[in-house]
Order: sequence, then structure tokens, then C-alpha cells
Amino acid sequence: MYSQISFQFNKIMRLSFFSRVPVLSIAGACLNIIVMYKNGGKMPVRTKYLGETGKKYLASSSLHVKMAEDTKCKILGDIIPIRNYVYSIGDILMLVSLGLVTASLIEETLRPNAG
Repeated sequence: MYSQISFQFNKIMRLSFFSRVPVLSIAGACLNIIVMYKNGGKMPVRTKYLGETGKKYLASSSLHVKMAEDTKCKILGDIIPIRNYVYSIGDILMLVSLGLVTASLIEETLRPNAG
């Protein structure tokens, strides 16, 4: 089984840059879907690091719920604090994917034409 996973990983890494980037975004979305599925369609949020704005948003959100003892897949929930909000591993993967696409498009735009 390990060799099959290794083969698939190597296959993905041989793809062109633009083919690999969506893999990060899809993986991030899948992680978010998994944790929400396991928690009744809601994204668990660790409120310890939330600022006042984040707490107000959480109170009014129908897609988020405060993380509790019985929360499943806590590691995949919104647990990574950045400023006054918290993000999930899936969110970070999707943001990295977006950043890589943006950076590569800017680089292509600024690169002088070879010819």
C-alpha cells in the first residue's frame, strides 16, 4: 500500500505547476468537508483565539459552532490563530494554492518576452 501511495505522490509531483496547484485547493476543500460532515454540517471553531469581531461572527454564523469536548476531528477544525480569527488546515491549503497561482500569474506578466 505504501508503494501505491508513493507512486501516486510521484505522479502528482511530475505534473506541471498549474496542474499541481489545484490539488492543494481540492485537498483543502476535502479536509473542510470531512470535518464538517463529522460534526453535523458545521465547522468547529476554537474560540480561545478569537477577537471580538470573530466571536460576533461565530454567534451569527449558521456554518460554524464552538468546539466542545465531543467535537470530532478537532485537528481539522478552525484551530490556527492568525490575527483575530482562526483558520483550519484546509483553509490554509486553499489560501496557499491561491497565493501560488497569483504569484505565478504576476511573474508571467512581469517576465520579459523571450524573442
